[in-house]
Amino acid sequence: MTVSIKQHIEKSIEENQRSQQLSFELLLAKINPHFIYNTLNSIIYLARKEKCNDIIQMTGAFIYLLQDSIHLGHSPLFARFENETEVIRQYIVIQSYRYRDRFSFHLSLDDELLTCYIPRNILQPLVENSLIHGICTNDKPGTIILDIKKEADHCVILLTDDGIGMEQSYADQLLHSQTDTDAVRRARIRPIGINNIAERLIYLFGDQHSFTIESHPGNGTKITIKIPIVTNPDSYHVSFPVNS
Repeated sequence: MTVSIKQHIEKSIEENQRSQQLSFELLLAKINPHFIYNTLNSIIYLARKEKCNDIIQMTGAFIYLLQDSIHLGHSPLFARFENETEVIRQYIVIQSYRYRDRFSFHLSLDDELLTCYIPRNILQPLVENSLIHGICTNDKPGTIILDIKKEADHCVILLTDDGIGMEQSYADQLLHSQTDTDAVRRARIRPIGINNIAERLIYLFGDQHSFTIESHPGNGTKITIKIPIVTNPDSYHVSFPVNS
C-alpha cells in the first residue's frame, strides 16, 4: 500500500510538471518573433503607401493575435473552437496582405462544436505550415481548406492544401520528436510546431486520438486529426497508470 501511494504521488508530481512545461512551450510557440517582425514590416509598407483602411484591418488582426497569445484564460491547455478558429481568421487576414493573391483559404466548422474545446494552438501552426511551406514555396497560387466536423463523440480536423507536398517518409518523421534534420530540410516544413502538436495530443488523449499526415511531391498535403470531444476542460484530466 505504501509503495502504491508513493508511486501515485510521484506520478501526480510528474503530471503537474509536464502540464506546466507544455503550457510554457505553448506560450513560446504562440509568440513568434519572426512573424511579429514580418507583420510590422508589412504595416510599415502599407503606411508608406498610405493604405489607411488596410493598416487598420491588419493592425486590428495583429492586436487580436497578441491578446490571444498572452491571455490563456482559466484553462492553459484548452480553448473553445470558436476562439481558435477566430485566431485562424485573424492570422489569414495578416497573411493575405503579405502574400496577396498567392493563396485562398476556406474554413468550415460544425456548429455543434462551437462551444466545445480543443487543445490550444493546434490549428494555427498547421495552417501556417501549409501556407509557408506548402503554398508559398510553389510557383503558382494555391488553396488551403480547413474542415472541422463532429463524428459521434469525436471531432475530426481535416486540413488539405494543393502545395508542393513532400515524400511520405518525410511526413511520417515529422510526427516524431526525433526527426532527421536533413529530411526536414528537404521536406520544407517547420517540424517544431508539428512535433509539439503531436506530443501534446499524446499527453492529453493517449490512444484515444489519431494524427496522420498524407503527402506526395507535387500533390499537396492532407493532415487528419481525430480527438475526443471535450465539453468541460476543468473536468478533463490526464491520468497516469499506477503500478501496484
